[in-house]
Order: sequence, then C-alpha cells, then structure tokens
Amino acid sequence: WVTPGNTFHIGLHFAKGNWKANLAGTIATNMRYDLSNFKFFDFNTSYDFNDNVTLYFLANNFTNAKYSYRNGFFGSGKFFQIGLNCKF
Repeated sequence: WVTPGNTFHIGLHFAKGNWKANLAGTIATNMRYDLSNFKFFDFNTSYDFNDNVTLYFLANNFTNAKYSYRNGFFGSGKFFQIGLNCKF
C-alpha cells in the first residue's frame, strides 16, 4: 500500500440529551507515486428513544470523493444507511 506523505483527521462531536452526532474528515496530501491528494468526510447521528432502542443514520464519504491509497484500487463512494438498534 502507498502511504500518503501527510494524513490529517479532523472531527466534530456533539451530544445533548438523547442526540449524538459526529462529523469526521480525512485529508491526505503529498501522495507518492503520482496519486492525487484526496479528502473525504463521514457523518453519523443517533437518537436514543430509551436504553433499548436507538435510531441511527450514517453517511460515509458523503461528498463522493474519489480516492486511492494504491494506484488502481479506489475507496468506496458515498454510502448512506439508516437503522434501528434494539436490545432484548
């Protein structure tokens, strides 16, 4: 695998009451072997209805950035998911 010259991870985290949210970003610069620099961002949020039921939403690479750590092998595009976690 090719390692970027510089990789930066940034994040914002929020929690209030039953809500939680996170925004995370990855920025890679000074790529070796002529690969392009890249940046992508992920977001997730959840709401706890009670101790046993949580609704969640996530968006990975929501900017649909095209990125590669290795020439010819690209990372996944945008991905969205919504779900419900239940404990019994």
